[in-house]
Order: sequence, then structure tokens, then C-alpha cells
Amino acid sequence: MAAQAPKVLVVDDDPGIAGLLADAARAAGCSASTLNDLSAFDAASLSCDVLVLDLMMPGMDGVEALRALAAAGTRARIVLASGLEQRIIDSARRVAAMQGLEVAAVLRKPFRPAEIRAALAAALAGTAAPHTSAAGQRALTVTLADLDRAI
Repeated sequence: MAAQAPKVLVVDDDPGIAGLLADAARAAGCSASTLNDLSAFDAASLSCDVLVLDLMMPGMDGVEALRALAAAGTRARIVLASGLEQRIIDSARRVAAMQGLEVAAVLRKPFRPAEIRAALAAALAGTAAPHTSAAGQRALTVTLADLDRAI
């Protein structure tokens, strides 16, 4: 049985940015989906391996979303995406840690392709899918060149 591709969920109210990040994740061998509204969070959203979360969302800000994710028991590794001040991003990281969530990376907006690659690589480094299965299947390896081609 082959290992499943890591699942990435991108939550950003800008469909263009969400699509760009999801495309980069797909090119890295992941399955990826997007949400443009936090009201659409549901149990299916929590089954992802990596969650890219914009901290500035209408209706529910990223800090509230982090608390809701923790309360729902998500195990996803989180990439915070934001153009907000560093002190706000640092506060969000502290909130996530206090809630038992793992922030794998921060992606500062506006971002460059190399920053997207680095954030995804950091988040994917902790997912289970890249390991070899018991049946001896080849491990999934995502390189910076793979991510570069995606972008």
C-alpha cells in the first residue's frame, strides 16, 4: 500500500493567494484544498496534515481560529501567513503553543517563491507520509527544486 500524499489546507480570504499556495503544495506532491472563509471550517478541515492560515480573516481572526482548532483537536502542523506586524505574529505563535498547536513556519506577506518553498518544506518535514511504508514503498521526498518548479 503506497503512502498517502500529505494533505494541505490553505485558509486565506484572497482566492489568488490561496490558489498560489495550494498549487505550490500540489507541485510538492501534496493534495491541497483552499478555504476563503473561516465559517466553512468543519471536521473535514481538521483532517489535514498541514494548515496554512492567514491571520487576517473576515469574521474570525487567526488567533480565534487557532483557539477553535485547538478545541477541535487538530493535529495539523501550522504555517501562519500574515502581513501583520511581527509582534502580532509572535503573539499568535505563543497562543498556538499555549493551545498545544505546532507552528512549523511563518510566511510573511508579501512573500517570495523561495519563502513559500521554505515554509512548505518546514511544515512537510514533520508529516508522516514521507516515510517508507511497511510494504517497502519508496519514500516521498520533496526537494527545493520540486517546489521551485511548482512556483
